[in-house]
Formats: sequence, structure tokens, C-alpha cells
Amino acid sequence: MCQKWTCFVNYVAHVPKSPLPVPAVDERERRALAFFSERTAVELNNPFPSELWSRYILQTAQVEPVVRHAVIALASLHEDSQFVGPMSFVEGDYARLHYAKAIQHFINHPVLDSDQRISLALILCALFTTFDCLRGHTLAAFSHIQSGLRMIREEFAKGSTVSNQSSIPWKTFFSHFRHLESQMFEMQGHLTDGYDDDDALFEKYLPGSPPSSFQSLDEAQEAFEELYNSLNHYLSLHPEQIHLTPRHTKYVYYFNMWSAKFNAFQQSCQKRSTDKQMRRGIAILQIWQKMLTVRLSYDYDAPEAAYDEHMADFASIVALAELAVQLQARDGHPLKFSISTGVVPPLYMAATRCRDPLIRRRAVSLLRQCNNRDGLWASNVVAPVAERIVQLEEDAALNQMIDDGDIGVISKASQIPERCRIRLLHVQFGNSRQGTVSYGRRKMDAQGNRMRDDEIVFAEQIFW
Repeated sequence: MCQKWTCFVNYVAHVPKSPLPVPAVDERERRALAFFSERTAVELNNPFPSELWSRYILQTAQVEPVVRHAVIALASLHEDSQFVGPMSFVEGDYARLHYAKAIQHFINHPVLDSDQRISLALILCALFTTFDCLRGHTLAAFSHIQSGLRMIREEFAKGSTVSNQSSIPWKTFFSHFRHLESQMFEMQGHLTDGYDDDDALFEKYLPGSPPSSFQSLDEAQEAFEELYNSLNHYLSLHPEQIHLTPRHTKYVYYFNMWSAKFNAFQQSCQKRSTDKQMRRGIAILQIWQKMLTVRLSYDYDAPEAAYDEHMADFASIVALAELAVQLQARDGHPLKFSISTGVVPPLYMAATRCRDPLIRRRAVSLLRQCNNRDGLWASNVVAPVAERIVQLEEDAALNQMIDDGDIGVISKASQIPERCRIRLLHVQFGNSRQGTVSYGRRKMDAQGNRMRDDEIVFAEQIFW
């Protein structure tokens, strides 16, 4: 359905500056709207608040039935998710009912001007993406994200901005979908709709200079997202040539500039050390700072052993993630769901790219225990995949040790040779909550030299 939105999307009414009474809702709907306002909108971008959830979507839901039904669906599903086990997803009949009502209202919506039509479509893309992330339907979430990105790019191509007449700023939409696009890249290793080098639109993704100093955590996070998304776009087009171009030098320069300003911001926040949300936000950005340090240092064509040089960075990522989870308010509910920058992708990277047996097991253990869903990334889904990679690598290394007459245990990264390391991971997502995961290693010739191609050594179907 989402892929066809640009064909039949209609409009969003003018968003009021102050909330209005919600018309014609029953008690259960009113409860869901209250839950969205008090819990869902707060948690979705915690600790980096976004007015998309706390202000604009709430206000639009008061005057637009199509958005109101989508909000009720998401809030109801979110509330139901608070009462299931840490390894469970929920569907929610009541939530799905309002999801279907939102789609029906959307199809039958009267037509107004183009700006209002695009605004409404982007709001629904954001809500439906979040709904499908929460219930674990990754493929459906991909479809919604791609539809939102496609509409944004069409507006870029026309030289227009959605905010010409809409009350929702264009930057709010762009920031949200830029973050979701980066999450897709983290999962797939490429961007389905990436720009060509010759496309002028690609230049819009080059990062600008950060402000002279960061005045808030949100400002630091926004500047990081801009840099990170730009790098993902370039890596999607040139995964093997990133270290061979002047643009790599530019990314390193921008990252160093961001890091200097972020480090100064951390120093200025020391007086607020009792603010848990601030401390958690800083810890999360520190995690991503470490992760991007590794990514910018790693040459795609280098052996996997090159990651061993970053053992201290991986150890810091896990330690900071443990702190961030500890600072997370649970409020008696096991699940923490957010669309914002979180701990799950860096923990997964530490578990799969760091071959130190203690560090990677700490990462896997935290993925198992934290029950976090950071947008597309669900800790209870990626933890078994990380465990499988650890198993495949260490079993192969132990077999190699036995062949060499050295019977022992894996106690350090250097005991896992290149030929045993999993380099490639490809996931083919299916409908609902399932996918096929393929694991691959770099091919080696008869002399033990690395070849350019990868080979699949194991594949399995997973369910969640």
C-alpha cells in the first residue's frame, strides 16, 4: 500500500498552534491518544526529542481523522507491547483495526493542494514505519521508509520544500527520514535508491560545517546524523573506493571537527551530571563517535583482521552501552522502543567485528538482556545472529587449531585467522517476522591468500 501513496495521497489540514479538543472519539480511543501523548511521543526520540512526535503529529491528529486513526493504532500497539515477554512481539487486533481505518480514510481523503497532500503522506509514512518497526515487520517498514524518501526526493527534484504552505517544517521531515535511511543502510549495506555521482541532488547530502559550538545535545546529534547519512550515501555508491578518494579526507575532516565540538560540549555538561537523560544522550553519542572512528579507519578491501586494531574502541562501545542501558528508565516495563539513535547497531558491530571473546560476549549478553528496539534494530532479533557469527568463527578456528595439533580454547582475537572470519552477512527479509540470513567469508586461494570475492558458508531462516 505504501508504495502507491504518491498516486492517491490527498492532504493534511493546517496544523493548529495549540491543541484542540478531539472530536467524536470513544473512551478506548481517548485512552490511546492519552497514552501516545504521555508515553509514546516521549519515548520515541528519547533522549533526543523531536517535535515531529511531541507537537506536530499530536496536533494534526486533532483535526485529521486519518492521522488520528494511525496515532491510535501506534499507541495501542505500544501499550500492548509493555505487557509481553522480552522476546515477544505483538500484533494487537485493536491496533490493526485502526491501522486499516487510517489506510481507508487516506484512500478516501478529499484532494487539496500538493504541499498539504505531501505533508499528510509523510506523516503517515512516519507513523506506519514506526508501527511496523514495533511489531517486527521489517520488510513493510522498509517499504514505508522508501516511500517517504521517494516523496522527499521528488520535492527536491522540483526545487520545492514541503514547508512552503505546510505548518510542519521541511527540516523536521527531512531529519526523520534521513535517520531512517541510515538505519536501512546499516541493515542492508546499501541504499536502494542511492544517487549517482552525476546527480546534483547527491551534493545535498554532503555535510555542512557544524556550528562553532553545540548549545544542546539535540544540536550535536543532528550534526552527527547529517555527517553519518552523507557518508552512508557515498559508501553505498563506492564501498570499495572510499579510501582512494579526496572525499574520504573530507569526511575525516568533518568528523574531527564534529568530535572537537562534541568533546567541548561534554565538558560544559559536567555540572549537569545528575541529569540522567543528558548523561544517557552523551553516552549514546560517544558510542557512535567510537563506531564512526572504526568505520572511517577501516578500508573495505582490508582483511577482517584490521578490526583488531580497534579493540579499545570496541571495549569502550560496550562499556558505554552498558551505562546507557543502566540510565534507561524502565518504569516497570521490559521493552524500550525508540526511533532515535540507540545502542543496538553499535553493540551488534562490537559483537560481530570484534574478535576478542570477552568483549564480544559482553556485547551479545547486553543485546540479549536490554530488550531495546531502536527503530528497525531489535536487540532480541540481532542477538541470535551475532551469536551465530561467534559460533561459526570460533568453531572454524578451533577446528583449524586441532588440525595444527594445538588443542585449546579461544582466548584472544589473533586465534581467529582470516579464513575463519565471517565477512559477509546478507539478510533477505520476508513477510511478517521472518528472514533468510546468509553468512560468508572471503575466498582464499590454495596458498591461503585472500581473493576478492566472498563465499557463502552458511544460511538459515530465522523467525522472531
